[in-house]
Amino acid sequence: MIEEALEAGLRAAGLLTAIGLAVVSAMYEAGWCAWYLFETRLPISLVLALVGNPAIVWFASSTTGWRAAGIFPAIAWCCVWFPASVQTSEGDLIVASGNWVGVATTLLGPLAFAVPIYRRIVAGRAPRPSPQT
Repeated sequence: MIEEALEAGLRAAGLLTAIGLAVVSAMYEAGWCAWYLFETRLPISLVLALVGNPAIVWFASSTTGWRAAGIFPAIAWCCVWFPASVQTSEGDLIVASGNWVGVATTLLGPLAFAVPIYRRIVAGRAPRPSPQT
């Protein structure tokens, strides 16, 4: 009984950690989408989204043992990123529409979540937690 409760608590903690990672990742990506090197935009946020988002999906599903667990970090990432690309009433805008890195990250960031989630659900390859010895 105690072992089951501990395992459920660890799975919940793993999911909350994955959601937190997605939120922090989205905030960094929003901040880094406007970086320049001389006159060239640096696609730091795009690379971080394309590499980090599938890693967050892997982490969420491997810690929970549930194939679709990556949906929750994906929703959290979108809840941070999409409002960053909308102009506020004061005129502030984090992800500008003329910024190709921001536009590409807006399109490919959710896709970087969706593809591994889809593959895990359809293929049925949920990573199994290691057996207790």
